Amino acid sequence: LYAVDGIVRRAASLQATVDAEVAEVRINEAQAKALGFSEGQTVWVEQEGHRSASPLPIIVDNGVPMGAAIVAT
Repeated sequence: LYAVDGIVRRAASLQATVDAEVAEVRINEAQAKALGFSEGQTVWVEQEGHRSASPLPIIVDNGVPMGAAIVAT
C-alpha cells in the first residue's frame, strides 16, 4: 500500500504500519529444501483454483510446521 509513491515510501511512520507489510510466504526450512525453494525466491501461491495476484517471496521460518505455509497478504 505504501510503496507506490516516493513521499510515502520515505515516511517512516507509514512504513511502520501493518498496511506497509509486503505479502510473503513463510515455510519451514526442511519444507523449502524438499520443494527446491530458497529464501527470497518468488513463487506463485494457489489454493482451491485461486492464484496469487503476483509471485510472493519465500521466507524461511522454522516456526511454521512441516507441510504448512503461512501466506501473509
